[in-house]
Amino acid sequence: MFSVDEKVVCIHTFSTEGREIARSFGEKDPIKGEMYTIRDIESREDGVYLRFHELINPRLNYIDGCHEAQFWSERFRKLDYDFVEEVMAMIKEVPAELSEGVVITSS
Repeated sequence: MFSVDEKVVCIHTFSTEGREIARSFGEKDPIKGEMYTIRDIESREDGVYLRFHELINPRLNYIDGCHEAQFWSERFRKLDYDFVEEVMAMIKEVPAELSEGVVITSS
């Protein structure tokens, strides 16, 4: 389960199909691989939906009423802080002569 102010990462590429009208009004979707901080959580019959501090969208008329866009929680996962700490420790262990000139990028 997620909680407000928790950091998550988007694990889904959002389709642009059928979203042209919402985008023309300035609505933005999360980007796969980016981190977000949960601002609001809504539980509904069909799942749990999230809103983020980093994405403040306009209130628009949807089929279920007028509200700000929210995103299905299944498209996000919690940050694994233990994994991050392990990777940082491994980076520190690499001898300087081996790490010189190495560039780390995310995929």
